[in-house]
Amino acid sequence: MHLLRKIRGFTLVELLVVMTIIVFLVAMLVPAVEQAASYAREAKCLANLSQVGVAMRMYTNDNRLYYPSKALAGLNSIFNWVGTAGSVSPWDAVGADLRHLNRYVGAASSGPRTPVPIAACPSETPIFPFSVQAGTSYASNHSSVFSSLMARGPSNGNSIRTIDVLNPSRLVAGADDPGLSAGWAGARNYYWHRPSIHAVLFADNRAAMTNIPWGVAVGSDYTFDEQGRE
Repeated sequence: MHLLRKIRGFTLVELLVVMTIIVFLVAMLVPAVEQAASYAREAKCLANLSQVGVAMRMYTNDNRLYYPSKALAGLNSIFNWVGTAGSVSPWDAVGADLRHLNRYVGAASSGPRTPVPIAACPSETPIFPFSVQAGTSYASNHSSVFSSLMARGPSNGNSIRTIDVLNPSRLVAGADDPGLSAGWAGARNYYWHRPSIHAVLFADNRAAMTNIPWGVAVGSDYTFDEQGRE
């Protein structure tokens, strides 16, 4: 004769305790997952800029060591070296077929609105849709105020040569839009990654996440202006 044992279920208190523990663990896990995703987006953004750096090196080798110029065929907004045609003026007139570095990443043969995947930062926020308006998330350091890649060139918008750069490991060659806005003390103080942390391409073709406080053109490990501000 088998004795049947009474099966005891969980009490309401026990269930609540288990649920509380699960909620607590999830609350601890979500920030870690989001942080990991954020760093993954940063890594992708840096990979994009690294490819731009390779293209920049190939361009300079093909053009007597000159960096891409700011102007071409009367257009004054080719400082966005990679990307597709933007949605507003003046970028709508600068298609993928005109941007200097696109052909080095295989994206300039199918017309002005050819998609250029590496031109989009995955961390870009919709606060200011720069990639939609300009066709890219990135632009070169072409400030007319600073001694940058273009400011020391002739007035027609031509650039300087790689051998003219005083500190290639420090000079900002390009960056994501918030990074340029920060270094130039632009009208918008914002970021896509972390506060004051921006994706930067240096003149030695190195890409790195760099701390650029808003309005600080020369920092400990970067400079937007080589001459007169060191």
